[in-house]
Amino acid sequence: MSPTPNTLHSYVDKTGVSHVCQEVETSELLCVVDGHSKFWTGTLCKSTTETNTYLVFLHWGRIGSTGTTPAYKKFPAYYKARRYLSGRIQDKMNKGYVVSTLELLAAAEAENGPKVRDKHTAVESTEFEWDL
Repeated sequence: MSPTPNTLHSYVDKTGVSHVCQEVETSELLCVVDGHSKFWTGTLCKSTTETNTYLVFLHWGRIGSTGTTPAYKKFPAYYKARRYLSGRIQDKMNKGYVVSTLELLAAAEAENGPKVRDKHTAVESTEFEWDL
């Protein structure tokens, strides 16, 4: 995990209201084995507009693409958000993902094109089952 304390993210709740949150930490994983060329990013943020609200943003896709529109899940406490993110990271590492390094990313981008690092406005996910 890498701290990035000054990065702000925007998100839209289910009612369509926009909010802002401040990034606490982020993890970027890559899967470049067995012909795969995928990235996965998990970001933990603290809401700047809602009291006692933490969010975990998940974003993934093929290296060289913009990937998915980030989905997020809200939590009422930091430790719950951190536990959830740690579980998702472990799930990905069990599937062959490794922590992104500059050397690994450069090799993957040389083979597949540059990873597009656009930040999208995230929407609250209703497509996934979130287990706590």
